[in-house]
Amino acid sequence: MPPRSEALEVWQRYPAGTLHGSLIRPDGMSSTEFKIMDRIKFYYYDARWIPSLQRYAVFGSRQDGGFISLIDRGGNVTLTKTGLPDTVRESKLVVREDSNGYVVTAVYPTLPSGAAVVQIPNEAIHLKRTIKNSYEWDYTGTDGIFVARNRVLFATLSKAGLRLVTLDL
Repeated sequence: MPPRSEALEVWQRYPAGTLHGSLIRPDGMSSTEFKIMDRIKFYYYDARWIPSLQRYAVFGSRQDGGFISLIDRGGNVTLTKTGLPDTVRESKLVVREDSNGYVVTAVYPTLPSGAAVVQIPNEAIHLKRTIKNSYEWDYTGTDGIFVARNRVLFATLSKAGLRLVTLDL
């Protein structure tokens, strides 16, 4: 759950293709706007709070590949990793926080099929591996959850309806 003292709002600007953010305080007022990334693909981004890191993770795809940026509670981009596999439009970052609180495992669907597994220790972001599967992702929304330590269940919308995809890490 995000801290009660603020929330992160993220939006894109076109035609510039830049991704921006602002922290929203409980009184509804926002902090100074800050730039997160440039050259963003349209609707290829998402944000989530990671309690053990005390950071927001913003991930998505640029014109040259995927990225993850970590943003602290002051609205500072503290770390960015580019060159990751492209994500699927309107998808979510699925996160597992290890019990020691120092390593986060994140998984997201990649184009055209499969997923990227990323580890985020305290001040680094590493692509651990990519996984291929036979299902080609659609662009109408995908979310997921860890159902076991090394298994992720994705729920994804498609033109044929809801589809469940399980991946072993």
